[in-house]
Amino acid sequence: MGPLISTRLVRSALVVGALSAGLLVVPAPQASAAPCIEIIPGVPLCLLPPAATTAPTITGTPKVGLEVSATVPQWDQPGVTTSYQWLRDGETIPGANTQTYELTGDDFDTMVTVRATGQGQGPLPGTAESAAVEPAKGDAITATQRPVLSGSPAIGGTLTTTDGEWGEPDPAFTYQWFRSRFSGNGAEKIEGATQNTYSPVAGDSGRAIVAVVTADRVGYEKGAAVSNPVRVPKADSTVALRLVRTTVKRTQAPSVTVTLASSVGLVPRGVVTIFDGTRRVRSFTLAQSANGTATFQISRQTVGRHRLTARYVGDTAHRTSTSAVRVLTVTR
Repeated sequence: MGPLISTRLVRSALVVGALSAGLLVVPAPQASAAPCIEIIPGVPLCLLPPAATTAPTITGTPKVGLEVSATVPQWDQPGVTTSYQWLRDGETIPGANTQTYELTGDDFDTMVTVRATGQGQGPLPGTAESAAVEPAKGDAITATQRPVLSGSPAIGGTLTTTDGEWGEPDPAFTYQWFRSRFSGNGAEKIEGATQNTYSPVAGDSGRAIVAVVTADRVGYEKGAAVSNPVRVPKADSTVALRLVRTTVKRTQAPSVTVTLASSVGLVPRGVVTIFDGTRRVRSFTLAQSANGTATFQISRQTVGRHRLTARYVGDTAHRTSTSAVRVLTVTR
């Protein structure tokens, strides 16, 4: 029996050595065969690649800008090491080979899957792929630094806005300029002002100007940022006083005409006060509908000479101004 036992041991050693060297062809097992066999007790030899009994799944919210994860599949062999590769419309995503993946703008409007590869103790790996998810658009992007205005805010000058800082990749930008309302309540869109530069016009006098920059990055909702406000200087105004009659009796109420004019062609409005020297005679409000001119009576004055002036306090678009002196003579 000694030589027989010795011969069997030698044959077993030769078989194991041939398998280790890849020199022995082992017939493929039947489909019902176990995936691993033991030639040496306690040392399984897996002739088939690992097969997943449960496929990987993608967990998390499939939305651009968010991170998703792959679950670990269950394999039909022990000791299997799992690696991952993420795919977009069936094509591998470069560098996306970990269990987690942050969806990017390139993933929007595509189907994303993850492929798990299991490497067991045999020479061949097994693979399993998840069901696909279709990422939704990401939230609106935000500026890390808002746009900044520079240049001259004077009428006829040029203002320029930066785009602001939005991170990578760079989005596409569009622009819209706004001016504050005369009422001070909110802002109004400046029609046609859709470039990154804007030249203030007469209607901007005394008003704050801002640029709104809209950023559009593929796969994300659009974001918007408002620049710092810049105020356009007020325009000069001119107020003129005319006496309907330069001489009146003390029993008569003198009539005067006040005319307001603008250096930029606007129609000034607001409060005008008539003074006799430093004495206030009367104040009134010149409405927009008056078109800059009003005729009215002042109170009856004492006998003598009166040096009358009109002072305009200005409005949101105009600076103050004072008229030339007009002499009113009052007789008995």
